[in-house]
Amino acid sequence: MTERGEEAGAGALRIERGWTVARFPILDRADRVFHLFIGKTIEGKADGAAELDALFPPPLARRRAVRLRQVHGARVVDARSLAARGEAGAVEADASLTDVPGLLLRVRTADCLPVYLVDPEGPVVALAHAGWRGLVAGVIEETVARMRAGGSAPTRLLAAIGPSIGPCCYEVGEEVAEKLGIGARPRPGGRGRPHVDLFEAAGARLLAAGLLEERIGPRPACTACAADRLHSYRREKERVGRNEAWLAILPQAKLGSGR
Repeated sequence: MTERGEEAGAGALRIERGWTVARFPILDRADRVFHLFIGKTIEGKADGAAELDALFPPPLARRRAVRLRQVHGARVVDARSLAARGEAGAVEADASLTDVPGLLLRVRTADCLPVYLVDPEGPVVALAHAGWRGLVAGVIEETVARMRAGGSAPTRLLAAIGPSIGPCCYEVGEEVAEKLGIGARPRPGGRGRPHVDLFEAAGARLLAAGLLEERIGPRPACTACAADRLHSYRREKERVGRNEAWLAILPQAKLGSGR
């Protein structure tokens, strides 16, 4: 995948209602899709839950979102069936998808990649949590396959990857670099251990699954570099909180054909 440079992601972070957020212009090519990434609150700038709730347009309500027990695997679940059974948050999975307007998807991260997928013609949206284990397990390929099975051509899909740890900071063992394989671009680190590129590894998998490069968004901000604004396990260890990625089809709307 073409290297787009790390500065492109850093500029995407902004403060809204006292919270660090990111939005992804590539997903704006789809009409009436709500997407959001939320990092840390800025001390003294946010008024707790009320300000957080205000980031979501009505009738979307974050408290009614489909939540998963993320396990670094490749299971993809239908959010409609979870919501109907009242099991949102009770199922182990790392991705969910839906064609139901108003059903809000969520994944939580603290260096792993949140991967947003949108079919502008479906309408169908999917949201995946992908760390190195999830990438190796095939969570991206499985999510695209589920969307394809529902009638979404991969060449139609739009994809964005939210803030996550960059190759500047992601030091791993040789065995992890080897397992990641495709796209990981291992390079020597300062302590003799390789640094790998999860963004490129994810991008390579999206391309292999049939997506078009021009429909994949640019490199996001590095969570470890921006640890004052984003949660990063590598920086904060056991004290770390979680970033949150959100995605939904807005009610009473029909998606356009994409541009």
